[in-house]
Amino acid sequence: MKLSTLRNPAVLISMLLVFIVACGSSATATPVATTAPAPTAMPGATAAPTAVPAPTTAPVTGVSSKSLHIVVTPLPQDTFFPWLQTSGGALPQRPLIENPTTIDPKTGVSTILPQLFTDWEMGPQGREFTFRIRKGVPFHFGWGEYTVKDFIYSVDQSTRSDGLTGCSSVLRASMGADSATEMMEAGNLNVIDDYNFTMSLARSQVDMVIWYFNVLAVPCAPSWSADQFAAEGESMYETGPAGTGAYQWVGRTLKETAEMERVPPDHWRVNPDFQTLKITTVPEDATRLAMILTGEADMVDVPKVLFDQATDAGMVVLESPLAAVGLSILFQGIYHVSKVNWDPENDPWTRLGEEGRLVREAMNRAINREEIIRVLFKGRGEPMYNTTFHQSLEGWNPRWKTDFEKNYGYDPELAKQLLDQAGLPGDADGQNRFRVEVRQSSLPGLPEAIEAAQATMQAFRDIGIDAFLEPIRKLLTLEM
Repeated sequence: MKLSTLRNPAVLISMLLVFIVACGSSATATPVATTAPAPTAMPGATAAPTAVPAPTTAPVTGVSSKSLHIVVTPLPQDTFFPWLQTSGGALPQRPLIENPTTIDPKTGVSTILPQLFTDWEMGPQGREFTFRIRKGVPFHFGWGEYTVKDFIYSVDQSTRSDGLTGCSSVLRASMGADSATEMMEAGNLNVIDDYNFTMSLARSQVDMVIWYFNVLAVPCAPSWSADQFAAEGESMYETGPAGTGAYQWVGRTLKETAEMERVPPDHWRVNPDFQTLKITTVPEDATRLAMILTGEADMVDVPKVLFDQATDAGMVVLESPLAAVGLSILFQGIYHVSKVNWDPENDPWTRLGEEGRLVREAMNRAINREEIIRVLFKGRGEPMYNTTFHQSLEGWNPRWKTDFEKNYGYDPELAKQLLDQAGLPGDADGQNRFRVEVRQSSLPGLPEAIEAAQATMQAFRDIGIDAFLEPIRKLLTLEM
């Protein structure tokens, strides 16, 4: 069995995105893109066009206005190619791009704001969409301006069959095609002119604008230049991809650094306070802490257990205004797509009916979420009662919280009894009931992810499951 440490109903915790920053000067920092999307709610009606928000000013940091050096946990996928990464892997590219829509960081998904799109309409069935693109948004390095063809190209890259973005299966199913180009050829994506187009989806997808075309997603429709790709091919991503973001590419060394500079002379939307931005990945928590304490870095993510050392030395904790990171663990193999990924004999949580339900309940009850929040996150988190759905969002059902303890609350003794009832008593000591592979991966903005995986493994062992860790650097996706 496999469990991914990035998403699932076994451990559900939502947290603020937290960085440690140096303090002391009058410089102000440009908001940094988050590394994990916040949850989203289904809209009840078409979002109304709204003016693009002014850039948010972050707390004072201790660096000059000339440069900003951010040091983070290693990426789950460290690659030049956007379609081969999940949201955490996209961190070095986010300052280079923009998205069709965005949010106000103070209000979250309660208000969806235009960015590359100026406005849009959704039909009553959530299948017919009309989009209008903002005119005059230039690409870096003289590659023209953003138009419909660039949107189509970017969606084509996000829906590649070899991609890891998480967009592919949903977008392809909703489009009724394997790419936006194929959808256009079938007559279901109609290009009116360079700045206006319509989409007729194969199924309702009411969250298309607020999620898949929003800054929250992996991203699924990033602003890369179609003309540059036509001229240079995939090598553009290794030598200097042209986006529309407030920073443009300078250089990148995989597993080390990504460097970028402010777009000259002015960006169409916002001019960052820092002339240059450098993002470095460092695996050791203590090394990242030492880098900010010695002035080598201006902002770092470190585990919450190291916060006191940083603040005692005069550093400041910079938190996102809303819950921004969800730690969850996914039971893999429960989608009965084929025998390739469904193995109920060896993966008993995938079994149909009551037997599988008992196993899943037992594994949930084995995990002490409150202890994980208290020990690993030093209280900076809260239980997430429905996967990636925060209780502040529209559509929240209070029963998810009130019924959670009764259905899934921490109770290792009951968990053992449930496994017995499921026909998995193990040996004479109640051990070796079945094997579980718990996959662990690093994630920028959530340096505790590996420790959380280790805690989950031990929790399973405590109820007699033969659990073991499997470090991974490349996450797999499942077509659904």
